[in-house]
Order: sequence, then structure tokens, then C-alpha cells
Amino acid sequence: MFLTNLSPLYPFNPNLLQRQIASKTRMESVIFISSEDRLDTFLTTIRSNGAIADSVRSLHIIFHRSPRSVSKLRECLKRLRFIEDLELMLQCISIAQWVRLLRGIRARHLELLYTNAPHHILADFIQFHPTIVYLKIDRCQPGFPSCPLEAGAFPALSDVAAPASCVSSIVQGNPVERVLATQPTDRDVRLPCINLLASLATTSIAINVLQIDFDPTNFDILDRIAKATPYITALNLNEKCQQLNRISRRRAWKDARNWAKSLKKLTYLDTLSLQTTIPLMATPGDEAQEAVVVMRWAGVVFTNNQQAPPSNHHPNLRRIKLQYLANDLNYESQWGRDSIAQWSRTTALVFGEGDEL
Repeated sequence: MFLTNLSPLYPFNPNLLQRQIASKTRMESVIFISSEDRLDTFLTTIRSNGAIADSVRSLHIIFHRSPRSVSKLRECLKRLRFIEDLELMLQCISIAQWVRLLRGIRARHLELLYTNAPHHILADFIQFHPTIVYLKIDRCQPGFPSCPLEAGAFPALSDVAAPASCVSSIVQGNPVERVLATQPTDRDVRLPCINLLASLATTSIAINVLQIDFDPTNFDILDRIAKATPYITALNLNEKCQQLNRISRRRAWKDARNWAKSLKKLTYLDTLSLQTTIPLMATPGDEAQEAVVVMRWAGVVFTNNQQAPPSNHHPNLRRIKLQYLANDLNYESQWGRDSIAQWSRTTALVFGEGDEL
């Protein structure tokens, strides 16, 4: 998945942590722990100095190996009484260890939670943390007919990043405004996306930012989004293909007229981002050819060298971001519309294969 410069679209992006760190006023307020040695060192410090423990506002624990015991991790969580941000990513630990780690933990000021904890354990933990505003979680454990977070109460929740199959369980009845719906694997992309949008269409929440993985052969994706989330102002569409579809060149956006017509159903849309695995035009990176794509999507069509009247243009679309692959290169560009409805390219980048976008 491309994740460059998503800040206008969604808060869950690679720059969020840096922004959080920059906003902290005390050096001790952000803590990163990636090994048991570092955990031991930190525990020694806060055992002897409770003021340091009380100054921590942002805690990030990322273990790529299974810890020998979760007792020290649990002690760390219990001692940090004022954390607002918690990232807890632990690989290769058992269900029983997750239970021992989180049972009885209360972070009364918690606003941001990133974790790969199993959802049936997370459901019990979250019910005691109604202050959570930002939630990012991993996939469900197998063996559950529906996400264990279904029907949970999240009275402060505004931003959710979760697998598409779980998002609808979380947003129902909660004040969610921004959604990032992912598909952890390339399999079965189409069905979770369709089910999610069908579920969102039955809710009364007014989502205004949506980032979603979708099957590019789902030709009515925009119509489904317009029905499910008619008030969105920012939309990020990320192709998630099976290998067969990567080879195929069939795409909904190639039918520019119908694509523009569907975009106009998203009346409030200000920003559109599309990430695709195939070239968008015959000459990748060519500004003139990109301009044709952008303007057609925005409803700016030309007949006999005359531009269509403004009444045919999308009423609010002002920013379009394109990311596409061609000849083992990643192309990225951003386009903006000015006050007189003229589109221009503001950014153009090219990355080699394997480069970080």
C-alpha cells in the first residue's frame, strides 16, 4: 500500500508519530521500547523516579520476538498512569499472555490505541477506556462468526483503522468520522469491501474521510461509496489486487465519463487519491497526459476544443492525487484546482522499484 502524504486524508500515516513527538513539551513524554533489555532499563528508571513515569504521555512497545514473560510489560503499563497514546505491537505471544497483560489495566487518559491484540481480548479492554479517539487494530482471530468488537460502545471514537471486515462492527452506533478500511491479504478483497459499504449505508453516522482497499474490477465502487458515505470530503482508493487482476488492465476509472459521473454523486468531495498497480496513461509521468485524466475525472471535458461549462464540473473537487506503477517505477503526482477552475500539477515524483513512497 502507498502511504505517502496521507495527512489531508487520514491521521493514520507514517508522519503521525513524528508530529506527536514534536508536540510534546518534555523529553521523557515519548517512550519507545523494542527489546526486553530496553524494557528492563526503563523499569529500573521509573521504579526509582515516579515523576518520570507520570511524565510519560506516549508509549510505543514493539516486540518482534516473543518476550520471555509479560509480567514486566504489565508492570510498565500499570506504572504509567497518564499515558494518552499507546502502541502495543507484540509478535508471537499467546492468547493467555495477552489476557495476563491487559486484564485490569486502566489508562484513564487514553486517546490513541494501536495494537495487534486479539479482538475478543481487546473488546474487554476497550470497554474500560471510553476516552479512546483514535483506534488502529490488526485482523480478527479465526474462529469467530463476527468481530468481537461488534456492538461495542466507543463514545469518543472518531478515527478507525481496521480490516474492512471489522470496521462495520466498530462504527455502528459510534461517532466515527474517519475510516481506513484495509484488507490484510490479496485474497477476497471484493467481498469485504462490498459488505463494509453495504453496512455503512445502513448507519446514521456521517463519515467524512474514507480510505479503503478495493478490488479494481469492482466497477461500481464509487456508486457504492456514494450510497454508503454521501458526505465524505476526502476519499483514498487503494487497489488491492489478486495476481490475475494485476495482469489485467480492466479498471473502472478507464471509463472516464462514467467515473466522473459517479464522482459527482459525492457532492462534498474535496480530495481524491487513487493508487493503482498499472499505468494511468500511455506515457507515464507526462504532464499533458495526466492533465487529460485529471480533468476528465473532474468533469472538465472538451468538445471541438471548447471546455465544458462549469455546471458540468464536479462542484467541490479541488485536489487529486495519483500514484501508479509503470516499468518498475512508482509515479506520484498531485493536482490542484484554482479559483477559476483551472487544474495544475503541484507535485511530480518518480521512485525506483523498492523505494519507499
